[in-house]
Amino acid sequence: MSCKTPGHSPPAMIEIEQVWKAVDRRTVALSAERIPLDQAGDRMLAVAVRADTDLPPFDQSAMDGYALGSAPSGAPFKQVATLAAGHASRRTLRPGEAARVFTGARLPRGTFAIARQEDCTAKADVVRVGVACPHGAHVRQRGGIARAGAQILPAGCRLLPGVAGLLASCNAFEVSVLRRPKIEHLVTGDELARPGEKLRPGRIRDANGPLIQALLAALGLSTRRRRLSDSAAALRKAVVKSDADLLLISGGSGPGGRDHARAALEAAGFAVHCSSVNSRPGRPLIFASRGPRLAFGLPGNPLSHYVTFHGFVRRAIARMEGRPPPRLLSATLRGDPPDADDRRRSWFPARLTLGAGGAEARPLRWKHSGDLTPLAEANALILSSGEAPLRDGDRVAVLPAFDTLEAA
Repeated sequence: MSCKTPGHSPPAMIEIEQVWKAVDRRTVALSAERIPLDQAGDRMLAVAVRADTDLPPFDQSAMDGYALGSAPSGAPFKQVATLAAGHASRRTLRPGEAARVFTGARLPRGTFAIARQEDCTAKADVVRVGVACPHGAHVRQRGGIARAGAQILPAGCRLLPGVAGLLASCNAFEVSVLRRPKIEHLVTGDELARPGEKLRPGRIRDANGPLIQALLAALGLSTRRRRLSDSAAALRKAVVKSDADLLLISGGSGPGGRDHARAALEAAGFAVHCSSVNSRPGRPLIFASRGPRLAFGLPGNPLSHYVTFHGFVRRAIARMEGRPPPRLLSATLRGDPPDADDRRRSWFPARLTLGAGGAEARPLRWKHSGDLTPLAEANALILSSGEAPLRDGDRVAVLPAFDTLEAA
């Protein structure tokens, strides 16, 4: 699948799906690390968690009420104990005896069932039960959730917020998770002004650096960013010195005389798997690997950065972290995209919402691949097939840019 060609002939262009396959084939999950449970939110579990004790660890009351020593028969019960959560009794309930219990309390031996407080009347130590209580009613049986040693969560499970309590109940206050990738971002360009610097003729602001930083932050990741001139030697030195799991190079990915990304990667021992993709924007995308380390050369235009990050870089990050890759959804197109008749394979920034009839995608207007204005609203990308023009009402493939989906 390599696009490498001899001499100065242009690189062979491959399809988006071929790049996805190359990313899947070349990306390996990162190593594991043990971290505190309160820092493990949204991480991927590397080692299965097992119950260290029965859950619950004892027969437990599910209600405020009375533990009964036998089935109610209309005769009164004698209250012989009161048990709150956190307290235990060695008493065994005999037929006709009852113990006042509160939710979560450990039940005494001999408990037949729990009668709810609202179904009972009590005076002094005499308790009357007004309803039938089947055996085991409102009793949480020891080990009813899991027995000691049982697997609670498998390796590869995403630690959603709801599992924190479950893991804590298993005494898993440290967990083994796949570590997050170390990312370095090299931003190239003699035309880039420093932040806050007054623009001189021919200079522009760096949009790509903050854009990539924000996109990574939305995934809970950070990056080390360096700004470099359009110098082949400087870029080659930076790539050789980098120890990142994932290296991103902004600019210089094309075949021009001042585009040095591919040469720098090859000099550092990276194998280049593609450098021209049938994607608009984002055609001069480079994907390379050296062992488990990955690198992307991102086309310099900011909208191309947004597209190639979501279309390709996010996939690599997901694979590194042991997650399933982002997937295309089907949505109804609401409005004609710009250049709807263009037969090239194209990505269109869009607003994805959930309407009465399902997911709907509204294309956002953009003038060229340097136009960032649609990104103020974009939360998805429409991917055209390039085989037919897109029209309002069509079913289209959409790549969500974020996990959220708004109601229309």
